[in-house]
Amino acid sequence: MKHNLFLLILIFFTLFPVIAKSWEYENKTLHPYCFQTEWMSSDNVKEFYEKFMGIKENYYNTTEFEDFSLNIGKYWHKNITTFEPIRASWDEEIELAVSMESCITKNSNEFGFSDEWVTSSEERDAYSYKILKEISLEQCQKLAPYIEGQCVQSNLLHIV
Repeated sequence: MKHNLFLLILIFFTLFPVIAKSWEYENKTLHPYCFQTEWMSSDNVKEFYEKFMGIKENYYNTTEFEDFSLNIGKYWHKNITTFEPIRASWDEEIELAVSMESCITKNSNEFGFSDEWVTSSEERDAYSYKILKEISLEQCQKLAPYIEGQCVQSNLLHIV
C-alpha cells in the first residue's frame, strides 16, 4: 500500500506542476537581484563589518562576526547607518540591502519563472528565489529591531 500512495503523490505532482509564487510589490514581481546573500568568500559581509563595526583584523572566527553575519538585521540602523551601497576595498560598489526604489528597477534579459522559482536566467549571474513561507509581521519587526517604521510584509526565501 505504501508504494501505491507514493505513486499517487508522484503522479499528482507530475500532473500538476508547482507554479512559482513571486514576491509582489505595487503589482510588480520582485527581481532575484533584490535579495542579497553572503558570498561564499564572505567578502561582502566582511566589508560591511569592517566599515560599520570599525574592526579591521583578527575578527573572522569570532562570535561577534558570526552574530553579525547570521543576524545582520540586528545591526541595521544601529551600527549600519545606511542602506546605500558601499565602496569595497577592491573599488567596487556592494550592497547587503536593496531599497525598494532600486529593487523595482532591477531587470535582466530573461527574467521570469521556472517551475517554482523566480529566476534571472542569466548565465554568469543567475539568481533565483522561491518563497518558502510567510513570516509574521511580529517576527519581522524582531529581525530588524532598530529600523524605524513598521514591517508590512516578510517572507522566508530560498535563494540560489
